[in-house]
Amino acid sequence: MPYADWPRPDLTDRLLRALAVAGKVVEAFASSGYDEPDEAEVGFPADKAVAETAMLLHAAAPAAADPRIGAPVAAIAAALAGAARTEVVLLRAALHPSIAEGLSVPHVLLSRLGYPDPAADIILAACAAAPAAMARELPPYGTLEKLWIRELWGRPVPASAWHQTMGASGLATTPDAVGGTREDSYAFTHALMYVTDFGSRADRLPRPAPALLGDARTLLAVCVDSGDYDLAGELLMAWPFLGAPWSAAASFAFGVLAMVEDRAGLLPGGTTNAERLRGMDGERRRRYALGTAYHTAYVMGMLCAVSLRPGRAPSASPGRVADEEPVPVGVVRHIMVDQPDVVAALARLSEQELEAVAPFLLDVTVAQAIRTQAYGRLADLLRAVSASGWPGTELTRQAAALLGRVALVAATPRQPIAEGAAAPVEGPAAAPVPAT
Repeated sequence: MPYADWPRPDLTDRLLRALAVAGKVVEAFASSGYDEPDEAEVGFPADKAVAETAMLLHAAAPAAADPRIGAPVAAIAAALAGAARTEVVLLRAALHPSIAEGLSVPHVLLSRLGYPDPAADIILAACAAAPAAMARELPPYGTLEKLWIRELWGRPVPASAWHQTMGASGLATTPDAVGGTREDSYAFTHALMYVTDFGSRADRLPRPAPALLGDARTLLAVCVDSGDYDLAGELLMAWPFLGAPWSAAASFAFGVLAMVEDRAGLLPGGTTNAERLRGMDGERRRRYALGTAYHTAYVMGMLCAVSLRPGRAPSASPGRVADEEPVPVGVVRHIMVDQPDVVAALARLSEQELEAVAPFLLDVTVAQAIRTQAYGRLADLLRAVSASGWPGTELTRQAAALLGRVALVAATPRQPIAEGAAAPVEGPAAAPVPAT
């Protein structure tokens, strides 16, 4: 039975929704940023809002031949042009050349959209070419961003620089989905954005595309279980970025995000405090809602924009691509997903579709057991996988290794911590994560 792609008009409407948010963001935050006095962690400087808006426009540009998309892209770019090259931005680049290329991101992207500024270009290029511009130590995905914007700027980038940095990035090895941090997934998604230029090229990758898609699928199960739709949306971009057919897992996860967006109006992120929002009114309420929600709305917009390219739409049915071995009946009975949005999305699936997404649902169950520390239930599931002869998934293999390490610690007698001694340091899940 043939399956249709996700309807193009719906993808367009979702992108337009994000562009409407972008227009409001430019008006509210492009000149002054956002400062929430009682919740400092949700504030951000103006250059963050400007850069992320420019990236949304860059992702949407290939779809701008559609006048419904082209008109708002042009209007937002024109409104953003001045904020991208203010005297403050140029002075910061002059004073701190190590951040000049980062500050140049919106300038370069807007120039490519047809909104150049030759005078600002001379200043920013001089700052980015200063010897001190290379003095700042960055994580590999930060260096990849520099290489990406340098290349779009028309400055030469040796192939060796790409290969060396990719080899040190999160794209070069299978991620630790059970013991790693959210920062690891963030690094993976952003490195892929820069290496592929938001899906415009896929000819330089540190590993084969199927391996990278397998990593994205594993991390996606963890994000869907925790309701991290911001990061889930970024992970889903891997399929259109690499020009690969959407897997059953990816198409199902896109359906979850679309359902949640339809229910909430915008795809919700994790930074909006609903209780605080209810206690606000007027302009402060509007700015808080926009400032805490716009990033995830942008993610959904970018995802839909790159999915509008020919041959890159998700499937309207997750059963179209049966890309994993069916889960044996003895293992299926251990699938117990309690994430409400996933449960609601499953109610819409046919029996064939449920079978196609069962391996992904098993991984969501594994992620759920690890998150809730239900190690006994996890051990039962893994024993069932082993007894069935089914090869399992990357996440079940990592989960088995996790239980093995925990058992090793439990089997090794140690001196108890003395009363009054410092408590053990929290694990990596407590590490801070950038908002972009």
